[in-house]
Amino acid sequence: MKAGKGDKVKIIKKMNDWSSDYQEGDIFTVESTWYGGINVTSSTGIPLSIDEIEYEIIGKEPSSQPKGKVIFHAEDKQGLERAEQYAQKLCEENAVCNVEILAVNHAIKGLLSSEDNQTAFELHAKGVKFFVCETCIKELELTNAELVSLATTVPFGVLTLIEKQEEGYAYIRV
Repeated sequence: MKAGKGDKVKIIKKMNDWSSDYQEGDIFTVESTWYGGINVTSSTGIPLSIDEIEYEIIGKEPSSQPKGKVIFHAEDKQGLERAEQYAQKLCEENAVCNVEILAVNHAIKGLLSSEDNQTAFELHAKGVKFFVCETCIKELELTNAELVSLATTVPFGVLTLIEKQEEGYAYIRV
C-alpha cells in the first residue's frame, strides 16, 4: 500500500548505503509522494526521497487541531435548523475549526430573542459564529434589538459570503 501525505512511515530496509541521513528504524512523516515512493525531511533538515520498498506505513500523523473553515447560508428557519445540526456534528467530530452561520430572509426569525435559541447558544459557546444580514432585517421590518445577543449583524449577506469564500471558507447553502 502506498503512503500518503501525513502518513507515518518506518524505514525497514535501507537501500541507500551512502546516505547517513537516515537509518533502518527511523520514523518519518510523509510530506509528499512521487510515483516510486515518498519525500520526507531528516531530523537534520535534509530532504530525502525514499523508495516504496524501504518503508512500511505505521499510522497517520495525529491531528493536533481541526482544520478547515465553513460558512452555512440559511435562507429560512428550516435551513437555520439544518445549519445548526451540521455545525453540531462538526463540533462533535472536531472536524472544522471555524464554523459560521449566516442567516438571511426568514432564517433571521430563528434568531429572534423571542424564540427558543438553546441550540444556538450551545453552539456559540463552542465557537460557532452567527451572522445576520442587516438588509434582510430591514426588509422583514425587524430591529437589531429583537435579535439574540450572540448574533452579529453584517451590512449585506451576499458580500459577506463573497468575502468568506475569498478567505478560504467552504460555502454550504442549507
